[in-house]
Amino acid sequence: SFLSVFPNIMSSLLLDGAMALNGSLTVVWGMVLFFRNDRVVAKIEGKKAATTKTKADVMIWRICGLWVIFAGFSCLFVTDPVWAALRFVGPSSSEAVGRGMIQRPLAWLSVTTHAIEVAVKYEALGPSRVWRGASGNVVLALVILVGLCLN
Repeated sequence: SFLSVFPNIMSSLLLDGAMALNGSLTVVWGMVLFFRNDRVVAKIEGKKAATTKTKADVMIWRICGLWVIFAGFSCLFVTDPVWAALRFVGPSSSEAVGRGMIQRPLAWLSVTTHAIEVAVKYEALGPSRVWRGASGNVVLALVILVGLCLN
C-alpha cells in the first residue's frame, strides 16, 4: 500500500531536493565566478585589489567558475523529482538504477568538498571571518547530509 512506501518516497525526495538545491545554487555561484569575478575579488580583497588583477588571474577565476558550474550540473543530473516520486514502484530502467547508484556517492562527495572548502576558508579568513565566507558551504553540506542520513 501507499502508506507502507511513504517513508521511502519522502526520504528519496529529501535527498533529491538537497541535491537539487546544491546543484542549482552551485551553478548560479559558478556563473558569478565566471562572469562577475571582479565583484567577488572586490568584496574579499577590496576594490583596489580587484583593479590590479591580470588576465591570468581572471582566467583562473573563470576556470574555477567552469568547474563549479560542472559540479552543479552533475548534482542536477542525478536529481529527478518525478523519478524520485515514482521510485516506490521500483526502478523500471537501467537509467533509473544507474542514476540511483551515482546519486549517493556524488552526495557524499559534495558534502566532503563543502567541508574541505570550509577548512580552506577558515585557514585563509580566520575564525572571526570564516562564517561570512563559508556559511553557504556549511548550510548546503548539512542539507545534503540530512538527505543522506534519512535516505
